[in-house]
Amino acid sequence: EEEMLDNYNADRYYPVVCGDVLNSRYQVIQKMGFGATSTVWLSRDLEERRHVALKIYINDPTVLVNTGVVREGEVYEYLKQGPTAHPGREAVRPVLDSFKITGPAGEHQCITHPPLWGDFRAVCNKKHDQFSNSEIASLLKRMLHAIDY
Repeated sequence: EEEMLDNYNADRYYPVVCGDVLNSRYQVIQKMGFGATSTVWLSRDLEERRHVALKIYINDPTVLVNTGVVREGEVYEYLKQGPTAHPGREAVRPVLDSFKITGPAGEHQCITHPPLWGDFRAVCNKKHDQFSNSEIASLLKRMLHAIDY
């Protein structure tokens, strides 16, 4: 899939195989998504006995710096220090773990999040007349709380 991206270079991506166990803890189940700077995999946390979204960044420091991805960890740390009682906090996924793995082309930064079980694309593809006013109000309220947080 990511092969269709402009400037795709296979050497930058970690070669994940379903069933792999990364960091002696996360067993890869299936690909959830991809982008220019990472792939995301549904994985099983073998220690905590739960599912996680495992994000594996490409090994290309120049791209990661130029896109601002290298600061993503700082942003999550900053958000974690926000007010715990704020209604928007629950809309921001926390980082559960952060670690590095070594592939054929070098090191790859990894982070894990709780998976988003809802499908945002399905919501986006729903026709406007299929939403009730209360659904729209609820979605907008949640988004505004998250932005305010």
